[in-house]
Amino acid sequence: MDRKIKKCRRIVLGIGVFVMTAVFTGCAGEQDPKTAETLLQMMEKESEFVKSMKCNLILEAETGNAGSASGVKMDLDMETDRKSEAVHAKGQIEVNVQGGGYTLDTEIYQTEEKDETVSYTNMQNTWSRSPAEDAEIELSPEIAEEIAEEFAEEAGSLTLEEETAEVNGKACYKLTGAVAGDVLEGAADAKMLNSLGLGGRLTEGALEQMRFPCEILVYQEELLPARIFVDLKESAAETLGFGENEINTYYMDLTILEYNTAEKVQVPEEVRTQVKNGPVVTGIDQFTAEDVGEMDAASKSEALGESWDSYTVQLNDAVVTLPCAAADLEAAGLKMDQSVTAEDQTVEIGEYITGYYNDTAGNRLKVTLVNPSAEALPVSQCLIGSISVDTKALEAGGLTVQFPGGVQIGSLKEDVLKKYGECEDVFENESVSMYTWHDAEHFFRSCQINFDPDGKVLSMQMNCQE
Repeated sequence: MDRKIKKCRRIVLGIGVFVMTAVFTGCAGEQDPKTAETLLQMMEKESEFVKSMKCNLILEAETGNAGSASGVKMDLDMETDRKSEAVHAKGQIEVNVQGGGYTLDTEIYQTEEKDETVSYTNMQNTWSRSPAEDAEIELSPEIAEEIAEEFAEEAGSLTLEEETAEVNGKACYKLTGAVAGDVLEGAADAKMLNSLGLGGRLTEGALEQMRFPCEILVYQEELLPARIFVDLKESAAETLGFGENEINTYYMDLTILEYNTAEKVQVPEEVRTQVKNGPVVTGIDQFTAEDVGEMDAASKSEALGESWDSYTVQLNDAVVTLPCAAADLEAAGLKMDQSVTAEDQTVEIGEYITGYYNDTAGNRLKVTLVNPSAEALPVSQCLIGSISVDTKALEAGGLTVQFPGGVQIGSLKEDVLKKYGECEDVFENESVSMYTWHDAEHFFRSCQINFDPDGKVLSMQMNCQE
């Protein structure tokens, strides 16, 4: 399920660089630009007076055919402080993997501390701190300036349109054209772009050959960037030769809402304190793997598979194979939580909804209810396409959930890797390691295991939707 989210933090690098590029690529001069070159020169001069800005960044990518698409959409609000070279970003990352999906809240601070640029990142409700150069997010002013210089060199490839536009209620000039791929390397290098579902096929050489259509809107009054839209779809698809697993959507949309109104960007003291005292985990991870490990465990059934792609899950003594019927969970002593999802709720053709199944003790499984039929169905007749469990879900005790090979909450990472093999899809920070195994031909068939800093399983998800 988490094929793409492992690199979402790296994606944020592109945000900061594009944001800083927008400011430092500039404006100035006469008030009636005749060409793109003139307008960019005017922007360059005006940008010298920018102290801060507030903006919104949307980055979205989707690959796959109809009915089997997978995508990531990131929506972040940002504030930049030029004097302190600090950045604050906060928003959500939505992940959809062929019928299953979820949303992550994230927040990032980057600032200077003792002559060192550091990043504070909240991902999966966990704050961590790292040197910016080591972090998967690095908002480097030096990189931004380099990109700005290259972007300015592309002025000859841009056209100042007679048509005007409007952003945030203000009139804007419009520039259109295409920019070379190497202009974007600092903001969206090959490694980052591959994390959005390009299958690891994009190289720096391929990126240099691409040209990306773009639209740049410039506030007429301030002569500063208002919006930058870059369409990455066609060039990436053509260069990489995408066929059946085509790129459906791939773009970056940055809107600068205000200049010189943001307050000083600084890391809250409580965040520093939490990081100083060790990784702080909130929400589902407050209940530890050790706690679950102390619970009574059912013995492994012979019906439980050994490999992750057997898509089997053992619930106490019962074993189900995904996708399974709701009756299979009920036979294991679990009932649908109708306060969340009513049994008579309708699920349209090819769609899915999220539901929960509880036992009498209060343990809770999260599931995806899928309608694979040719007609709308009530939830009660849908198939269970995925099962997720975390440490908090089992705190009541009395329910043991095992994945293939007997993997369960509290299992050791080294044991999981021995059973499931090496994993190519890995996201790690100081507080959590997310490993996801995928079917090579079906992205919606996967197994995700998350580990705590001690290498013990914190949460698990099995996904198999037909």
